[in-house]
Amino acid sequence: MSERLATLSFDDGGWQDFHVVEVLNQFRVPATFYLPAGALSRLHFHCRPEELPGRYKGHEIGCHSWSHAEPEEALCEYQREVVEARQELRRQFDQPVECFAFPYGQPAPGLEFALERAGFRWARTAVACANDLRMPHARFRQPITAMLHVPESYMPAAYAAFPHLHFVAHSYDLHERRLEPALARLIMSCRGLGMRFVTNSEFFAAMETAGA
Repeated sequence: MSERLATLSFDDGGWQDFHVVEVLNQFRVPATFYLPAGALSRLHFHCRPEELPGRYKGHEIGCHSWSHAEPEEALCEYQREVVEARQELRRQFDQPVECFAFPYGQPAPGLEFALERAGFRWARTAVACANDLRMPHARFRQPITAMLHVPESYMPAAYAAFPHLHFVAHSYDLHERRLEPALARLIMSCRGLGMRFVTNSEFFAAMETAGA
């Protein structure tokens, strides 16, 4: 794959997402937002329920379980935390919802296979180690790609070392550390390196095609 790709993930579905969407839309950058299906009501304090899909328009919705359950609980409560969570997000947002982000970062043994049975194509963790992560995706094989956390990872000189980049942030990052300025700098830096931003599902599909 000659083209360099970057993708952005935002977990937990906090009200801060709306500020991030404004920055992304300003730069015309798509991203993936992983939402706990059972916690969407907390976003209704900031917009009416029928307005919620419009707030994320142009961006991909991924599943973050029903209640942000621990991985073992998600496996035990498979029907609600996995199957019904995906169904509810598909209903609310009229999207395929093919990506799953493991709450608390790590999957329980067997959860990958449960997700595949539920119709998810890809899943990811949220753990970076030396900017390198084995990321399950595409039938849950384990290719290696670089994952960097935002905003701690604002290191433009380091971006050039990786052919492809996956940036991850959580709602608390956005609230406590004011992610928006760092996000704008990150986007401009990656574009300066000739990278193209895509959604998580597009990113994982490209990695699969390339045999990464």
